[in-house]
Amino acid sequence: MRRAWIWIAVLVVGGLAVRSGCSSEAPAPDERLAKQFRAICKITERHVDSPRAGVQQLSRYLGDHAPDLLHDWAELLVLIERIDDDEAHDDRARLAGRRFEKVLSPCHEAMSEFADAVEGDEEATRLLQHNLERLNRSIEIILTGGAENLLRELPALVRTRFDAAIRR
Repeated sequence: MRRAWIWIAVLVVGGLAVRSGCSSEAPAPDERLAKQFRAICKITERHVDSPRAGVQQLSRYLGDHAPDLLHDWAELLVLIERIDDDEAHDDRARLAGRRFEKVLSPCHEAMSEFADAVEGDEEATRLLQHNLERLNRSIEIILTGGAENLLRELPALVRTRFDAAIRR
């Protein structure tokens, strides 16, 4: 019984500290990503019967949150890659995978149903295709224009250098 009271006290004090902003640790990048995935899941769940509105809301959501998503992915990869010990490195990567699975697994069916709904709705499909084509066009323009196409050549250059380093 005494142990239960100790746990209750820890939870209450911990909860108060978090609510008052006294928590010293920010959420890990994979926890922040999992929260974003949860929001995306909710959008798909709510729009199985209204795919065009769902595509519009997803587009707005990604437009608002893409910088955070990209930042958190990069931060997660850097955090994991900075772990020198291979076993600890792999364990941390597995933890991130479990965190993502915990969020994505329950909404897998809704996401599939939403994808089917979008595919079955001409307007939603056209809107999604238009959005993806614009994004692709932006990336192409950025990677193939100016600076003697150095950005376009960068992936091949890096791959060549890595291949050479591995062969040594």
